[in-house]
Amino acid sequence: MLTARQKYMRKYNTKYALKNKKIIQENARLRRIKNREKYRAYDKNYYWSNPEFNRRRWRKYSRTHRAQINKMRRNRYAKNIDYKLKCIMRARFLSAIKNKQKKGSILKLLGCTIQEFKTHIEKIQLWWIIIRIHPYVPHRLCCITVGVSHF
Repeated sequence: MLTARQKYMRKYNTKYALKNKKIIQENARLRRIKNREKYRAYDKNYYWSNPEFNRRRWRKYSRTHRAQINKMRRNRYAKNIDYKLKCIMRARFLSAIKNKQKKGSILKLLGCTIQEFKTHIEKIQLWWIIIRIHPYVPHRLCCITVGVSHF
């Protein structure tokens, strides 16, 4: 049960918050900037301790912003060669996994990083134009290296 004083203060604080909303928001923003590391640690802890909340939030965001997400992915695919290789390899190896030929992640199957893979292709003089024209040339090479057949 609240006392008369507590009731009064609750009512006063509500009015004050409505009247000074901009000032309160600015103070909160400055406090976050001043204590950036503290808030970053709190946010990180909250993120990892509430996975279901994050999943729901991402699902809702991805449904409402589908066109924007697709546009960003297409743009990244067109401009970032590492991302493009990763997507192509993921799709290629996914087909191998679905056919139950090989199991494991792309980089484990490949046996090196994306950068090392790019360097390897450059060494054997397959120019990056070939990737744009015929994207499956590098996969045949890496699949031979890994020992996956039927590509």
